[in-house]
Amino acid sequence: MKYVISCCVVAITLGLVQPLTINTCNCSQPIVKGTIDLEDPEYCSHPEPIEAPRKIYYKLLTKNREPITWEGYACTQWLSTKEISTNFLLSHDTVFKKQILKVSAGECWATAQYPHTCVTSPMVKDGKTYRYLQEPEGEGYWMTTQAYTTKNCVTQIIQLSKECHECPVMSPFGILANSSTIEFSNHNDLTIVWKAPDPKEPTCDINIVFQGKGNLTKGQKQSRIEDNVAQLEIIIATNKTKICTNDTVYPVIGLPDTFINVEEVTKRKNREAFNPPSYYGKIQPTGNLRYCLSVTQNQTLELLHCNQSSSYEEYPKKDFAYVNGKLRILGTTTCVTPSSTQSCNEDGDQPIKWRYDLLNRQFASLYSPFCLTAFFGDRTI
Repeated sequence: MKYVISCCVVAITLGLVQPLTINTCNCSQPIVKGTIDLEDPEYCSHPEPIEAPRKIYYKLLTKNREPITWEGYACTQWLSTKEISTNFLLSHDTVFKKQILKVSAGECWATAQYPHTCVTSPMVKDGKTYRYLQEPEGEGYWMTTQAYTTKNCVTQIIQLSKECHECPVMSPFGILANSSTIEFSNHNDLTIVWKAPDPKEPTCDINIVFQGKGNLTKGQKQSRIEDNVAQLEIIIATNKTKICTNDTVYPVIGLPDTFINVEEVTKRKNREAFNPPSYYGKIQPTGNLRYCLSVTQNQTLELLHCNQSSSYEEYPKKDFAYVNGKLRILGTTTCVTPSSTQSCNEDGDQPIKWRYDLLNRQFASLYSPFCLTAFFGDRTI
């Protein structure tokens, strides 16, 4: 409904001597100042549903390319000098000096790679830092000045990242390089070296960011998903589209490159009795999506940062395949069991089948009271 705002002005002019004059406007010719549209905007309207709401499982997918991350090394080296001047009365005057050295890329790599030596002295590892720290030692002699010098080295493992292979290299100290071929940089007293990452780009960058259970109400032009548990209301288009994951999904209205994959509750229940649902990708704990379930080199499960570099050939491994009740490390024939990892072909006495509990979002063993658990600091999750 639209209304037209018009005005009709009555002006009264009073004069001390002149007669009373009243000016009026022609109200049949209003002056239009603007319009007020009292109708609901289209995105707020909820058209009449064409069928009754029904319960569904849904997955929210979006285009979310993770940054490329890998390790680099930040090196600093200096000379520590102890200078002792001794006079006629054997009185000693001791002065300590420190001189920062300019470190070349080759010298930095010598401390970063095995056997990690500072000149010829072995370095000690403490967490992500290799260091050799030694104060100079020596004595003063009568009527002379003696100087004793030692070289100290500290090399720290740092995380580097970039949004794409042609993008600038980012570090905790800021941008290091704008070219993908450069493999070292100087920042203040630090020399930073790294190996350029593999330029291989992912074939599909659409990932699952959330999944849940709700009610789907279909309309003529748009449909609505209501998830009371997560307190979400998602408006989706009625026309389906196929994405690079080979899934046929509904686009989310108002959010580019965001989709909803819908699955009927009844169909899933019938299928799960014989063939559990399939899933490919990373497993992340609810409420902390920065971490991913990872299998380390000693075959233990840990929650590690999702951006930590990994591949099929290297540990940690973060990509899993859940097919027919088996949770397998993607690209391998190794399966995750309630207590260890083993070949997927060896059922033996150790059952390796899991049931995915969507309500509690847990992987539970089919034949024991175990739930999939990973170490996170001093606690498990």
